[in-house]
Amino acid sequence: RSKRRGPLRRWRRRSEDSGDESVVERNKTHVHKKELRELHDVKLLQELKGHHSGAIWTMQFNPGGNYLCTAGHDGALRVWAVAAGTEGRQSPEQVGHSQGDTGEHSGASSSADPRANGAHTGPSEIAMVTEPLRVYMGHKMDILDVAWSTSNFILSSSMDKTVRLWHVSVEDKCLGMFAHPDFVTSVVFHPYDEKIFLSGSFDSRVRIWNIPERKVISWIGLEELVTACAFSPDGTRWLAGTFKGKVKVYEYDTMDYVTTIDVRSTRGRNKRGKKITGIEFVDRGKRLLVSSNDSRIRLYSMKDYSLVCKYKGLQNRTSQIQASLSSDGAYILCGSEDHRVYVWNTDNRHHLEPSFFHHVRKDRNEAYESFYAHDNIVTGALFFPGTKDSLENARFVSASYNGDIRIFENRKPRPERAETAAGRRAPGNV
Repeated sequence: RSKRRGPLRRWRRRSEDSGDESVVERNKTHVHKKELRELHDVKLLQELKGHHSGAIWTMQFNPGGNYLCTAGHDGALRVWAVAAGTEGRQSPEQVGHSQGDTGEHSGASSSADPRANGAHTGPSEIAMVTEPLRVYMGHKMDILDVAWSTSNFILSSSMDKTVRLWHVSVEDKCLGMFAHPDFVTSVVFHPYDEKIFLSGSFDSRVRIWNIPERKVISWIGLEELVTACAFSPDGTRWLAGTFKGKVKVYEYDTMDYVTTIDVRSTRGRNKRGKKITGIEFVDRGKRLLVSSNDSRIRLYSMKDYSLVCKYKGLQNRTSQIQASLSSDGAYILCGSEDHRVYVWNTDNRHHLEPSFFHHVRKDRNEAYESFYAHDNIVTGALFFPGTKDSLENARFVSASYNGDIRIFENRKPRPERAETAAGRRAPGNV
């Protein structure tokens, strides 16, 4: 283990001595059961530390891809601005007309993009502005989940039994508070009506809230603790993940029960369902990605709710780690309790060719790549918005149990290295 930690430790010493946040260091990647390596030269591009106190439990990019919010143990919600000029991101001029009007919910007026305040974004290697744009205080305990609306409202759910509403254009002001009788584990805006949101709580209830009226308009009581929830992309259904490894599906308009997906293995130590830690739709709602505490990520068809594929490799036994997707759904990214970040292809390409000793199952995917990211549990990992088609020049942001945020970049290999690697299997796969 000490050998694996070496590269990041050397990077940290050099950056502290030089004071240069753009110093990068190569990070050795691991390839498992893949013919073609896609993580060629992963470098630690930037580190944001000393802001969060304790673990970061949740982080999300806004739909426009120009802000990242992070939250966790210290009860503070931080909003970070993506550095201006970062490839694939909107410029401040483009964002100016997409902020939305805060008056619809709270009566506060909208403003121009807050990054126009003259904040220096640093050299081209810097992916994030180095200081948080906003720090929202108000929660008394850990924040467990956050959600963005299309017009940059933010919901945060907490162990203090509340959900709070914020807007990135409004500084140091909570726009609304929604009380619950127990920990609020999950929260999400309706995809087409941001006056509505869904919350899941440890009191085993899922509630649908009307924001302007500050009241619950509908609720369902489940038999298990609710640990995750989501709306379908078309807003016609909602889903709730439970502590015992089930995903329950309901109609939004009528609140009628549809079905239950039993997220577990048919045999072995994972035949009893484990806590659902994340739910995310893929391919415009045709498939569903589910993360759980049996160290598995599963992809289900929403047509017949059957298992499409199970992804293995990471360690997630006790943490609230959930997988995320690239913009086109071609790749899955996930943190892990073994301090690494893992990447899979959703189409199962680049598997080792089948042989007499090796058979490839289409419903199992153990072909992954990973890289060492933190000296502690990686509690979250996201692709930068715009990642699609390939991992060439892709950027990843990861968060850890000790509150650090790191940005990595997968750089294109030098021509001589690419030629040497061509036609050669990844080491350790034979």
